[in-house]
This record gives sequence, structure tokens and C-alpha cells, in this order.
Amino acid sequence: MKQENTQGNKAEYALIVSLLALIIPIILLIARSHDDNRLTSWQWVFANPDHVQFIGLLFIAVLFANIFARFSLYENKPLVLFSISFLLASLFWQEPEVIVDVSRYFSQAKFFKLFGAPHFSAEWGREIFSWTDMPLIPFLYGTFFKLFGEKRIVIQIVNSIFFSGTVVLTYSFGKTLWDEELGFFAGLLLLAFPYLFTQVPLMLTDVPTMFFLMLACYLYCKALRGNGPLWILLSSLSLFLVFVTKYSTWLFLTLIPIIFFVYSIRYPLKPVFIRTTVIAALSLTFITIFLFFNYETVSQQMALLLNYQKPGLKRWGESYISTFLFQIHPFITFAAVASLFMAIIKKDLRYIIISFLVLLLIFMQIKRIRYTLPLFPFVALMAAYGIKAIKWKEVQKIVVFCAVNTSIVIALFGFLPFLQGMSATNLKDAGVFLDSLNITHAYLAPLPQHNPVLSLNTSLPILDLYTKRELLYIKTEDETPNFAKYEKSSLRFTWEYPIPEFYIPSTDAVNDSSALVVVSSEENQALPARIFALASQYKHLKVFDRNTGIFRHKTLVTIYY
Repeated sequence: MKQENTQGNKAEYALIVSLLALIIPIILLIARSHDDNRLTSWQWVFANPDHVQFIGLLFIAVLFANIFARFSLYENKPLVLFSISFLLASLFWQEPEVIVDVSRYFSQAKFFKLFGAPHFSAEWGREIFSWTDMPLIPFLYGTFFKLFGEKRIVIQIVNSIFFSGTVVLTYSFGKTLWDEELGFFAGLLLLAFPYLFTQVPLMLTDVPTMFFLMLACYLYCKALRGNGPLWILLSSLSLFLVFVTKYSTWLFLTLIPIIFFVYSIRYPLKPVFIRTTVIAALSLTFITIFLFFNYETVSQQMALLLNYQKPGLKRWGESYISTFLFQIHPFITFAAVASLFMAIIKKDLRYIIISFLVLLLIFMQIKRIRYTLPLFPFVALMAAYGIKAIKWKEVQKIVVFCAVNTSIVIALFGFLPFLQGMSATNLKDAGVFLDSLNITHAYLAPLPQHNPVLSLNTSLPILDLYTKRELLYIKTEDETPNFAKYEKSSLRFTWEYPIPEFYIPSTDAVNDSSALVVVSSEENQALPARIFALASQYKHLKVFDRNTGIFRHKTLVTIYY
């Protein structure tokens, strides 16, 4: 009788979880006006009132979640996690570059590809426009360009590997701190962050930063466990790599003393202290050498961060409601909150390691989701900790798979089509079209704007990412923009972006083996006399004017050939 009651209770909870997995997205759909995300807000993504297909897909996702939960956990968990996450990431490679910051990273990577590592290292922050970027990720992107060619698919594969590697590291970190099952759940739950899928294909620094942060934390824990001098060296190098990945990661490195504190209580203090001292000494040596050669650039960037970016965080952020309910599956948020109380009751010091940075960002009221993204693995670990407290294994797995499956539906059938409809797609389509023409190079002319949001000069490197043809720049605007107007803009860098020398033509003369690309932000905009004269030398034109009608800025492209 007791076994029958247990089976009945398990079935009831499984049904409740399944119903919640269906109902919660529908509630979010109804309340979508509360999502203030700057890129994939539900109020834009699901603006179409006909959501029958979406609800049907959610039902199928929940059905398959119940089927998956009946199978035992897989043997080779790292391989399974890597394969699934890479496959899912590849489905989003068709997404266009929707964040204009890519213009900086591509320009820096192209500089590396053209002139090599020594010149890149010498000119970073000087000839190379570095804004507030650290050099590691552009350095890596440039290396892969040099090895495999200047193609967007190269970056997408690399970033997908970073993403899948992070999923495996999340699993390994959870296994190291607790057990394999918790780690496996955490790795799977990292696939239940719909927003994260939209960032993997982009040539940005956020996904690689997430990888390097998790790598540094994992290697430090391995080194403290006494796995030999190689782990100490690897830990030191990984901490240095985190330092030169992104300025925001300097704050994240405060987790290292927390890990030291927990391990010094759980393990003999003397060896933990000695290993940490050696790791710190080596890491600081690498960091000191970097700062010695780049002190002036880093000083200027720090001033910009303190005077511009730090105050700007209050203006540019999204609400926690948006991030933790709409952009992250609510199951993860609810389980992560519950885990906090469970860890307090259990007095589990290890939990401090996975929760410290998340709680720190909430305490500091840092609300921009792109700054939160590198901490998603820790949120997944917190959620896995909470889900593990559920009494029945099958119900645990239903919770995990419902979160994952419905998140994939949201990202793949909601976010992706929306992003593909943005005007950023016009540059992608224009690049494909240029490659179909029998030309050697193309001139790009950004038109003057009446009420600009960003400088169209940044469309040059973005288009370059999409095409094999050589691009050259034609200046059409002599007037220097009013700096006071853009001083506090989140897109201020676009006005300060200098056109690299490798885009400057030796002559403006056009010939039969070229095309003219005109980029504007307004429909049917009249061409300046100089551009009109150039365009009149071509016989054909092709217009790319896709637009959602939601954002103030539009990127419209006309190709004359």
C-alpha cells in the first residue's frame, strides 16, 4: 500500500510539474509587456496575437520531457552534454549579428589576421581601436581567422565550442563540489536559458568570457585538491586569461578568495594555503607583465569605465523580472531561490562558491543581462542544487527536461525568427549577394542621418564579416557629430570608431570589377551628389530593406552593380 501511495504521489507531482511547464510560458505570454529586455523582449518577440502554434510546440516539448525522464542518466555525460549543446547552438548560426559591438571585435581580429600577433600586441590600444575591450578574445578570433580564413562560420564554430565547453565545465564543477548527478543536471539546465542561445553565434566576448571564468574556477579547485604542479600552472594561466578577457571579470575574480575560504575549512589549511600562494604569485606575475606593457591603454580605459560606463549601467539595465523570468526559464529561478534556503538549513559551505557572485551582482544592482551572462553557469548550479532536493528522481528529471525543452522552443521558434526579421539581417543578405557577383571589391558609403542613434560607419566591418569581397570606405559625412549629444549614449563608441587604414581606398574611381554599397537608416533617402555620380555608373541595383519596425535605428542597404 505504501509503495502504491508513493507511486501515486510521484505521478501527481510529475503531472503538476508538466502542467506548470505549460502554464507558466502562457502566463508570461499574457504578461509580456513586463519584459524590458533590450534585444529579445517578449512584447516584441510574441507581438503576433496568434500563438496557437507556439502553445502546441510547448505541449510537444513537455510530452518529450516526460519521455526523456523515463530513461536512466547517460554513461558518458561530458560527451552527451557537449554534443547536445553544440548541436543546439548550431541551429542558431543563421542568426544575424544583431549587436553592433561586433564591429570592434571584427576590426581587431582582422588587424591580427592581416599583420600578425607581434604587431597586434604592439598596437592594441594604439593603432587598434580598443575602446573598453580587453585583448584576449579579439586575439583568439584573429588567430582562428589566420588559421581557417576570415569567415563568420569560423567564429560561430569557435563560440559554439566555448558554449559547449562551458556546459561540460558546469557539469564538472558540480561533480567536483557535490556529485555527478547534480553536475549533470546543472549542465543540462544551462540549456534552459533562452537568451543564451541568441548570444552563442555572435562575434562578441560574453560567451568566451563565461567559458574562461568557469575554467578558472574549476582549475583552481582542482589545484587545491593537490593534483600536482601542472594544475597549479594551469590554474595560474586561467586566472590571467580571465583578467585579460573583460574588465567586468575583475569583479568576478573575487570568487577566488571565497573558494579558498571554503577549501581551507574542508581540507588541511597548510597545503591549501601554499598552493594558493603559488597560484597567486604566478598569476600576478603574468598580470604585472601585461600591465607593464599596456599601462597607458589600461589607464585610459579605466577612466572611461569609471566616468562613462559605470554611471551608464543605471540607464542601460534591464529589470530582474525580465532576466530571471522571461530570459531564463522560471523553473531555474524558482529552484535557485529555493536552493538558498536549503543550503542555509544544511549549513553547506560549498554552496557559497556557486551563489556568491550571483548574490553580489544582485546586491550591487547590476541589471544589464550581458553582464549577468557569464554567471549563468552558477545560476544553473544553484537550480540543480534545489532540484536535487526533490524526493523522486523521475520528478527531478521531468523538471529539468521541461525547463530545457520549453526553453528551446522559446529560443528557436520565438527569439530566432524575431532576430532574423531585424534590419541587421540586411547586411548579412547583402554580404551573400556581393559574393554572388563577379567583382573583386566593393565601396561602402554610409549616408548622413537626420536623427541618428549610432554611426553607420560601423556597418563597414559588420558587412566585411559576411562577405569574401574586399571592402573599401567612401566618406560621405564631413560634419563632426556633436559629442555632447552622444556622450552618454550606450552606442557612443560608434561615433568614436575610426575607420581602419585597410579600408581606405587609394582612389574613389570605380571600375567594372567593383560594386557600390550604400547604407542608410531612412527609406528612399536622397543620395548626396558625389554618391549619386558614382551610383549612376552602374546599371543594376538590389535593395535590402527588412525591418521589424520596432527599433529607432534601421540598417538599410542598396547595392549598385
